[in-house]
Amino acid sequence: MKHIYINGFPPIKTPDLMLETLTFGGGEINVKVKSNIVKSKPSFEGIDKSNEVTIFARANNSDDIMRILLTHNALEIMEFDKINLFLPYIPYARQDRIMDEGESFSLQIFANLINSCNFNRVTVYDPHSDVSPALIKKCNIITNYDFVNLCIEDINKSVQIPYKHTIVSPDSGAFKKIFKLTEHLNKEQNKYEIDEIILGNKVRDLKTGKILHFTVDKENIEGRDTIIIDDICSRGGTFIGLVKELKKRNVGKIYLIVSHYENCADVAQLKECGIERVYATQSIMSRNDDFVKSISFNELLNC
Repeated sequence: MKHIYINGFPPIKTPDLMLETLTFGGGEINVKVKSNIVKSKPSFEGIDKSNEVTIFARANNSDDIMRILLTHNALEIMEFDKINLFLPYIPYARQDRIMDEGESFSLQIFANLINSCNFNRVTVYDPHSDVSPALIKKCNIITNYDFVNLCIEDINKSVQIPYKHTIVSPDSGAFKKIFKLTEHLNKEQNKYEIDEIILGNKVRDLKTGKILHFTVDKENIEGRDTIIIDDICSRGGTFIGLVKELKKRNVGKIYLIVSHYENCADVAQLKECGIERVYATQSIMSRNDDFVKSISFNELLNC
């Protein structure tokens, strides 16, 4: 299978194809696919176009989406037989329904654009809900199971009793996914045990949507370390509010595992509220330091 990486996606291996991009003065995007294999021959001599080619992409803005569409079109014109897309983070995934009169169905529009390419396969990572893979044709889902396993193994290096863990679900919407995750980890792994899931929740003003306060369904956590698991960290307000509630309940250290960590996350406030460390994939960004540990897809896809 041939690989081509676009929109800053960190390479998993040396790519067979390269993308040259530019933006015209009027803001239009231009792309050109080039060979990265045969340097001394015409551009694509020696490239087997009957094999599958996969576009590995991030999509953090509208230009990124346009580059995906243009790259697919360029490969199609070049007569590659099977073109796949690996798009771990699905843009507009949280806009998966119409909430108010006059709104657009944003996720449907994005899915229509991807479906118009008729990809051989579209692979996504830990989607926000079941709606995205239902709308995207030929969609293949990678769960967060291996990712969470790698994160817990890293957490185990710094805790005194690494064999039992308390998981926190940030809201009722995440609980179903976390329950399936913990069932899998307890069944498949013998290095540790998930012994409890604590349910957090957000109480909102139904008119404005503003979060009024957070709840936690356990009064005394008895000094245990906890791991909050969710799919997306945007600015981090949900986790900051949840941590404040956990701190009232005799919690130990708090870790945060999120599949998709957005660039607008408020790192200073996440640190200040008392989170020990954040774990994320490189689906959106590649930050990797003492506070935010980035797990590469090179590690994940080889699990």
